[in-house]
Amino acid sequence: MKTDKFKQIEEIYHAAKDVSTENQAIFLEKQCGGDTDLKKEVEILLSFEQKPNEFIDNSPEELAAELMGDKQAIDYTGKTVKHFQILRKIGKGGMGTVYLAKDTKLERKVAIKFLNKKFSQNQERFRRFILEAKAASALNHPNILTIHEIGEIDNTHFITTEFIEGETLREKIKRKPFDLDEFNEIAVQIVSALDMAHRAGIIHRDIKPENIMIRPDGVVKVLDFGLAKILKKTDAKSLITLEQTENRRVMGTINYMSPEQALGKNLDA
Repeated sequence: MKTDKFKQIEEIYHAAKDVSTENQAIFLEKQCGGDTDLKKEVEILLSFEQKPNEFIDNSPEELAAELMGDKQAIDYTGKTVKHFQILRKIGKGGMGTVYLAKDTKLERKVAIKFLNKKFSQNQERFRRFILEAKAASALNHPNILTIHEIGEIDNTHFITTEFIEGETLREKIKRKPFDLDEFNEIAVQIVSALDMAHRAGIIHRDIKPENIMIRPDGVVKVLDFGLAKILKKTDAKSLITLEQTENRRVMGTINYMSPEQALGKNLDA
């Protein structure tokens, strides 16, 4: 997209936000002057306002859109799932609930994400659950979360990963400002992880402070490949068949999308 065209979209979008919903259609017709493509692109951005901080696509929005999660979900705290002793709940999102657990075979701490049942029953959403596991496990890099296994119990699917002690980049940003050296160190590790993914033909598509963990020793870990886009064949032979996103399907987190991603266009590294 040309810079001047995107600037035009941005200007109309910001102006339209101040117009009441019932008058937006008339306002856009006037501002876009019959340019249907321009109007459609602005309407896509305006749709974000109706679903703040959510994924926009109706089919795979499972990863973060429904933050309230599954009210009927089982609480696994204190239970034993296979050889994992569930210790406590450490997080919850649209896709499911994450617990801290002990791997009784290897005597180590792990994190287990249990998929909400409503997502397990949806073929498209379950496909993305498997994609997250396979995309991340195909990338062997010190700055990318390590996937241990995927499993199922009582018709509930789960992913087991390494447990990362520390804080998200979002939490760290809120806690104190960075000095230049610290900023550069974090940035280099994130870019190193993404470079590895890009060379393997995988685009993350949801890089944001919440998806980046920083350990107490300063090691950075990139999380959550649930929206990963596969560009070419990788070492994981079955991975390529899992991601067939249609053109103009918009997925991601609003404040961290590139213009191309926000408009549902083809993406590259």
